[in-house]
Amino acid sequence: MTEELFLIGDSHTVAIGQAARRAGLRVIGGPLGAGARLESPFYRVEGGSFELTLPDTGPLRPLFRPLLASRSPVLSTLGFNSHRLAGEIQAYCSTTGVQDWGQAMSRQVFEHMVLEARRTALAFYRMLADHGREVYFTCSPQRVAPHLRDILVAGETILIREICKTGAVFLDHRPQTMDGPCLAAQYANEADTMHGSIEWGQTIVDLFLAQRACAAASS
Repeated sequence: MTEELFLIGDSHTVAIGQAARRAGLRVIGGPLGAGARLESPFYRVEGGSFELTLPDTGPLRPLFRPLLASRSPVLSTLGFNSHRLAGEIQAYCSTTGVQDWGQAMSRQVFEHMVLEARRTALAFYRMLADHGREVYFTCSPQRVAPHLRDILVAGETILIREICKTGAVFLDHRPQTMDGPCLAAQYANEADTMHGSIEWGQTIVDLFLAQRACAAASS
């Protein structure tokens, strides 16, 4: 079993961290804050150290400083505060008098909007690749209002494709955690309408461990 995991991302990492610790992994890093705060540049690299630049992150900075030098695999949720992106695109569509994004813009324009909105996240994954890090990532828990569902799926499909180009490995929880178009009840955090439960996090931890075991067996 992997003994250590470097976890980084938004509030979706909370459930993953809880599950990882329950599974006996040593977790370093953790959530950096709400996803909206991470849509703009939030770090710099100084002398090989990863330095957070967000206000009010002083206590967190030592936890994340070893990110680039650490030999532990990285698991990230960065970029997948997808309910927010879906809502923003839907709001734009509403200004044009239509509800379906496909009627409001071309596929090319939609893709440009997604990539522009997530340029900080994409730069982050490229930076990890440039430093030779072993990276895994996952998508959101898919908890979104029905009228935003198609936008969320389309946007995440583009983002997943681009992150995979950096060499990061996608951990796709959806085949197990979805009940039709919705997150199955046992994987939903009962305290809110956005996050996954610790069982959702466990699904991702299991996928991570399976990927690591497969890689070790083939090496």
